[in-house]
Amino acid sequence: MENRVRSLSFIFVPIVLIFIAILFLWIALVQEPKIAEIINGLTSENVKVEMKGFKRGLFFNISMDRLTLKGRGEEIICIEDISVRINPLYLFLLRIKASFAGKIQNGLVAGVISINSNKRLMKIKIDNADIKDIGLFAKIGIQGTGILNARLRMENNSGEIKFGIENAKLETANFSGISVPINLFNKIKGLVTINGNVAEINSVSLEGADVYGRVKGTIKNNVADLNLELMPEASARNNFFVLSLIDKYQVSPGYYVIPIKTRLSF
Repeated sequence: MENRVRSLSFIFVPIVLIFIAILFLWIALVQEPKIAEIINGLTSENVKVEMKGFKRGLFFNISMDRLTLKGRGEEIICIEDISVRINPLYLFLLRIKASFAGKIQNGLVAGVISINSNKRLMKIKIDNADIKDIGLFAKIGIQGTGILNARLRMENNSGEIKFGIENAKLETANFSGISVPINLFNKIKGLVTINGNVAEINSVSLEGADVYGRVKGTIKNNVADLNLELMPEASARNNFFVLSLIDKYQVSPGYYVIPIKTRLSF
């Protein structure tokens, strides 16, 4: 009997100690300043986080009323009604793995974050969010509405963003004094790869009524060096008054290339 009790104690005591260690890590690591530090570590040096209504649950859950990312003091994106679930086993290994979900007005955002000593992995998906509710678009000079669906994957400082915007109603943009007729398009989709402070616009296509477009180039240190190619169909060229305003960018009949060289304000 005594041997059986000893055997049980050898099993039970380590389990209790592990539980106490995990609980200690939960209390020590998962606090509002620490969470803010972690999120800031996943963003660029110019982007800071603000949190409101932070609550830490008993069973490795976190909730926030609002989380706002700001660049140079202006809002980039605001996520509300956020719930976070942290895997406690990773805390014991001095790692963090968490899943989260929230809202961008009527849109949904969800993702997974995994952090250890030498690797930061972040996967985020955005579904059915209106671009007018995401400050980032206004900061890069795009005004209007449109339904955004996007997928982001970042590992350390490298990753990619796949996105699509449907039912867009955009305003003419102005970049460094050049009027860019993005109002011609109601559908945008593309892929952007990120490597450190360089974003490569690999494949961004735009589609409107009898007009097509493509954006290529790079954004480095917040400085955009892009080209917008416009390709209206022959039957529609006379119907676009705006094309007469960009005559100097016509390379050949039905083909325009507009340079977009500007510093982004974030």
